[in-house]
Amino acid sequence: QGIHLANQLAQKGYDISVHDPMALQEAKKTLNQEVKISSSVADCVRNSDMILILIPWTEFSLEITPQFLQSLGTKKVVVDCWRFLP
Repeated sequence: QGIHLANQLAQKGYDISVHDPMALQEAKKTLNQEVKISSSVADCVRNSDMILILIPWTEFSLEITPQFLQSLGTKKVVVDCWRFLP
């Protein structure tokens, strides 16, 4: 579902960055070329206006904290589909 959403948004002209700590290599096979693959959660969040949490990886809850988001100095919209973040 996440890959499909990323591809659809990229096709509509949005700048899309993704990160998945477990499946990036597999995802590369099906993501559109316009979708940027980030090497870390921090890089993905830092370069985004909106953050969608579509998979409940522990790495996300450990790194996407209120303190981290505040340290970026810009407001981010966070949609946590799993109610996973603190």
